[in-house]
Amino acid sequence: MNASWKTGREATGAAAWLGPDLAARTGEWTIELSSADIEELDAGLADVKQLHGDNSWRDLSSGVVFPLSDLGKKLRSANRALRDGIGFFVLRGLPVNRYCADDAKTVLRGISTFLGEGVSQNHRGDMIGEVIDRSDEIPEPRRYEAGGQFRMHMDPIDIVGLMCLRKARRGGDSRIVSSLSVHNTLLKERPDLAKVLYEGFQLYRPYPDRGDTPPLTHRKVPIFAPDQQGRFAGFFLPDPVLQAMLREGVELTDLEREALDQAERIAERDDLILNMPLMPGDIQFLNNRVIMHSRADYEDFPEKERRRMMLRIWLMNAQWAPPAAQQKFFDHAHRLGGGIMPASAATSG
Repeated sequence: MNASWKTGREATGAAAWLGPDLAARTGEWTIELSSADIEELDAGLADVKQLHGDNSWRDLSSGVVFPLSDLGKKLRSANRALRDGIGFFVLRGLPVNRYCADDAKTVLRGISTFLGEGVSQNHRGDMIGEVIDRSDEIPEPRRYEAGGQFRMHMDPIDIVGLMCLRKARRGGDSRIVSSLSVHNTLLKERPDLAKVLYEGFQLYRPYPDRGDTPPLTHRKVPIFAPDQQGRFAGFFLPDPVLQAMLREGVELTDLEREALDQAERIAERDDLILNMPLMPGDIQFLNNRVIMHSRADYEDFPEKERRRMMLRIWLMNAQWAPPAAQQKFFDHAHRLGGGIMPASAATSG
């Protein structure tokens, strides 16, 4: 179980892991789906499609709406490991090649109902995002709609799930690191910079179609802070910090720039990071409070139908302690204090 924590102290617990250690112990974080598990998923898929039609994934919510028995028990156990253990796990062996896109989304959301409540990922209200390079057809693609490398970051929700439908021609591995270990390394090597990250930064918030929302957070958002039960919680979002500088003229001190850069460099160190190739049929779930994630650069296929493609879901878990009050990105949350409220819902009041 992850211990209580105060700023200025080392963060301890199962989530304070080192990547090379876990790379040799894949059995601790991998759940291989059995033939019985897959039969349960197929039966659940058939049941919800009969009730809700081909777009069943739009109607699933938390609870046991998606009927899973033995696999449901495994998922509930894995959910406890997300919060109290190392902070991530991977389901492996789903036969995604036999599912159409909507069926794959239904399976992903059905599995996710055992872990948390799905929330909107953008102002369009998308509950599942398609992570694929569309830069050749979208003038200003969002990060998950463009190819190439991702820098280390966290998402502003409790849990992120990623289902691999197709892998790239080369590269594109998922890269994760314990934010506790990043913090501990920074605290040991540069405690002056750790103090800067406790204070945090103003963040830029893109809100298209809603001119009444301030583009900047009202206060600095701390990178590391205890949640409301005293547990360590990370909130590392470097891009909104940089956008606040570029778009709104927020000035960073030299020490603030150094702290941000140093945290990112530490997060990419070989002695901390865990490289995780995701194969078609793998589903990765991460606790965003204790795990930073990125993506290695990759070479994709030119044909759109063969390009690397992942399905992403954002989840909030009502059983988890609320994060620190200062660790808040959006004024308008979708549900349970996380996600992005769709523009239509926000403007309608």
